[in-house]
Amino acid sequence: MSKPILSEVSFGPATIQKLRRISLDSNLLRTLGLTEGDSLEVALLVETGEIRLRKMAASKGAAKKGEGK
Repeated sequence: MSKPILSEVSFGPATIQKLRRISLDSNLLRTLGLTEGDSLEVALLVETGEIRLRKMAASKGAAKKGEGK
């Protein structure tokens, strides 16, 4: 018998802070390999009212902060 494949994992609630910022759970960031300065695509799924965040591919030649020093 095979194990079921996860289709959704909850990382708990996020609160909208001053300046319309949202803090994401550190476990989520670590799981996705996201660090400060990474870009995310933000999409609204109109039918469900859900917001989808997707890590954007790094552009060629773009160095992260602290690299190349």
